Amino acid sequence: MAFNSVKELEECLSKIITANNPDLYDVNEFKVWKDLGERFTGDIWNDGKYIWKMHCHSQIIKDVNPKTVFETGFNRGTSACMFLNQLRKFNGEDSVKVYSNDINPRSLVNAEKLTAEFANFEFVLGDSMVKLKPFLEEKKPELDYVFIDGAHSYDGAKSDTLAFQPYVKKGGVIVVDDWWIDGVRNGTLDAGWDGWEAFEVPKYERKALVFIKL
Repeated sequence: MAFNSVKELEECLSKIITANNPDLYDVNEFKVWKDLGERFTGDIWNDGKYIWKMHCHSQIIKDVNPKTVFETGFNRGTSACMFLNQLRKFNGEDSVKVYSNDINPRSLVNAEKLTAEFANFEFVLGDSMVKLKPFLEEKKPELDYVFIDGAHSYDGAKSDTLAFQPYVKKGGVIVVDDWWIDGVRNGTLDAGWDGWEAFEVPKYERKALVFIKL
C-alpha cells in the first residue's frame, strides 16, 4: 500500500538500526527454500555470512505493506522465495502479486517450483533491458516495492530503474542491491531521481539504497 510519508520510511529503517539480531525470518520455515539448490552466481543470501539482507527486506515489506512486488535478478530464486514466504506470513494469505525476472532459462525450474506453491507468483523470462519496458507497458502495474538485482552493470541498472520508475506508486520504494559496484551505483544515479528521496539501508551486506517516491 506504500508509505504515507518519508518519515514512515525513516522509522522503518530505524527499526533495522536498533535490531540486535536479524530475527524477522527463519529460512527453515520457508516453503520451497530447501528445494532451490545451489545458487548459480553471486553471493549466498543466507549461509551465515549475509544474514541481514533478508531482515532488511522483511522489515521494509512489513511496513510498506505492498500489494505488488517486482524484482529483477531471480537467479535460483532465493530472494523471490523470501518475498513470497514473508508476505504470506505478514498477510496471512497470498494476496500480494510478486513478479520476478531473469535472463537465464536455467531459472525456469525453480520458478516453476515457486509457482506451484504460490499462486500469486509470476516469472518473467528475458533480458530486462529488452523485456521489462514492454511488459510493464502491457501490465501497467501499480508497484509498491521494487528490488533491482539483475544485470550488475551501468546499462542494466539504468535501464531497469528507468523502466520501473513510472509504475511505482507515491510512497512506493525501489531498493537497489549491490550499491558497492560502480556500474550499478552510477547507472542507477544517472537514471535521474527528481521527485524521489534516497536512504542507505542500514546493516545491509554489500550495501543497498532505497528510493521512495514522493
